[in-house]
Amino acid sequence: MDMMKRFVFALCFVFLGAGLFAQTSIREDFESFASGASLARGKVSGSAFELSSNPSGGGSAEITVVEDGGSKALKMTHTGPVTGGRTQFFYKPQGDVVNAVGLEKKVEVEFRFKVEGTNGTVSIPYMYYASSPSNAGLTANYNAGNGVFAVWNSGRQITRNSFAKGEWHRFRAVLDYSSSTFDLSVDGEEVASGAFFRQESGSAKDFGEVRFYLANVADGGAVTLYLDDLTITAGL
Repeated sequence: MDMMKRFVFALCFVFLGAGLFAQTSIREDFESFASGASLARGKVSGSAFELSSNPSGGGSAEITVVEDGGSKALKMTHTGPVTGGRTQFFYKPQGDVVNAVGLEKKVEVEFRFKVEGTNGTVSIPYMYYASSPSNAGLTANYNAGNGVFAVWNSGRQITRNSFAKGEWHRFRAVLDYSSSTFDLSVDGEEVASGAFFRQESGSAKDFGEVRFYLANVADGGAVTLYLDDLTITAGL
């Protein structure tokens, strides 16, 4: 039953011409975790995600579940100085979600997020291939120091004005693995439309994982990411 609390699966079938395509959605809202719970690094039992952190240079990291805005959310904090370390959240759906993504399929990712802190880089998010896990089709970064939010369109960056720190925002992106393009918006405001994936994975274009990480925190600085209502829909 714990799995049922953590994940909401929806499976529907849509007729397109003569074909029958499965659409699968998976959601994590962190409501099944105890408020204030400190989450251990590694694969989280009964879930599709895992956590890691390797703060270096005297830095530190904390990953907890908190009550915020009337619901529970994941809170990740990375404190400097950091000389290459990261705190990371990996979301690796298995089974139906991955199998639903083919060469002619799309994947939608949505979540709510909030950033606090003086400096550091927040990836929100990177989306990696299954067949080429070191390559990311979508990369989006927020600089907590200067407030620049940037996504990669092939080999160049698209930037938008800063969104407010300390407030909740909604991220939505649709990745088209048949054309290697994506659409992306924050709070309903378009950031990119028909932008090309940053990296190609060769002939196999397949969805593997969503990754959020905190890094590049200066001495005496800190950055915090709150994450909630992460939903991934495959086979659009």
